[in-house]
Amino acid sequence: MKITDLFDFLFNSNDDPNFKSYDSIEKSIKEKAAEGKVIRTEYEENGLKITREEYVSDDGKTSWSRTSYEELDYTKEINALKKELNEAIEAQNFEKAAELRDKIKEKSSKK
Repeated sequence: MKITDLFDFLFNSNDDPNFKSYDSIEKSIKEKAAEGKVIRTEYEENGLKITREEYVSDDGKTSWSRTSYEELDYTKEINALKKELNEAIEAQNFEKAAELRDKIKEKSSKK
């Protein structure tokens, strides 16, 4: 299958029943690339765990990559505290807001 056929299918609503779906193309690429090498990179940035996987076939002609993002636990907790802080401010409960602000600062410095 040519890349031009894929674009034609995606953007021109090709109704050809013999045309391969994107899922089947992706599966085929993954299978070919999985026979080669897999490069996996993980790192943390801005409260996210970022994982990038790249599959490259032995001949180098087929590759596939995927990047996923996952919010880290401390980021989820800080975001929940920030939401609670905003609610306390709206309710004009400034003592609670000050406590929440301090908790947020404490959690932020521990990352």
